[in-house]
Amino acid sequence: TEAQVVQVYDNGVVATVTAVNRHKRAGFDAVLNAVERVLRERGDTGLTLRAVAEAAGVSLGTISHFGTRDSLIEGCVERLAGRYAAELASLEAMCPDDPRAAFRLTVDRLVADLRNDRDLDIFPGLWALAGRNERVAEA
Repeated sequence: TEAQVVQVYDNGVVATVTAVNRHKRAGFDAVLNAVERVLRERGDTGLTLRAVAEAAGVSLGTISHFGTRDSLIEGCVERLAGRYAAELASLEAMCPDDPRAAFRLTVDRLVADLRNDRDLDIFPGLWALAGRNERVAEA
């Protein structure tokens, strides 16, 4: 039988993962990276499954295994939200007895993100999508 490993994902979900699941997760992460890249470069109107396939360097058929355009967007939003939740929780944990220091660290982190092109560039596309897609807005 295949060895199983407990893995914690970016969004905090804990799962028992086999080598096959790790491979699928790596593929899904590569596709989500492509979704982010397309949103950054072409905006939400340029986000098509074909554009994601091109950005990921895979066939359109491969992309369809990861779901619909909406499910890819939701996965992207969930990953970003999970990344931020984990980072903010770690900042709070650094100053458990000093809420002011934790607040300052949090504000410093958010201000640093305003200077970070990687995440900042993707938000306009996601906000535009959230205005038209209730599931994205909820995420």
